[in-house]
Amino acid sequence: MVLQCLVNSTNAKPMWLEITKTVLGTVFIAVVYGITHDMVTAHTEISYFTMFHPHIINSASPVDQALAWGVIATWWMGLMIGVAIALCSQLGPNPRISAGQALKSLTKATVFVFIVAMATLAIGLRFFEGKTVEFQPDPSDTSGRFLAVLTTHQVSYFLSAIMAVGLCLVVLRKRSKLVANPPTSNPETIPPQ
Repeated sequence: MVLQCLVNSTNAKPMWLEITKTVLGTVFIAVVYGITHDMVTAHTEISYFTMFHPHIINSASPVDQALAWGVIATWWMGLMIGVAIALCSQLGPNPRISAGQALKSLTKATVFVFIVAMATLAIGLRFFEGKTVEFQPDPSDTSGRFLAVLTTHQVSYFLSAIMAVGLCLVVLRKRSKLVANPPTSNPETIPPQ
């Protein structure tokens, strides 16, 4: 029964293939986002990575830290978001949304999240300029740059979670609209089984 659900008897693309492409594409987009985001933030304040993260690599290089943490901190989020979007775009009786359509929407939303994150960093750098904070148990002073980077990372995670839920809702809504207004010939829309 489950196998029949995942493999079409028609000429349409198999559901498992679309699910796999969506999940892998989402993980890829998340990792690219994470590396890009961390390249900017690691070059802004490396202590966020070297003092307040577990030591996974023996390097204080912003590039090394961004590459390592850009992957470690985002692949799992991409996997969860990818599974959610893939299931919302493929399961159920309504016409399915292709992996290409889902990933196109995800890419646009990810660019928006990146722009907001970088705006947060710019505002944070200005807002926290000249301020220092003392953290326990390490009493070393940490600059306002650290606070700006910390805030940027928190905003990124928060917006990514909202984006994931929002994209799932958009995909489900788009699929329900396809029932009411079926496309005449859209190769990106996969007919229901």
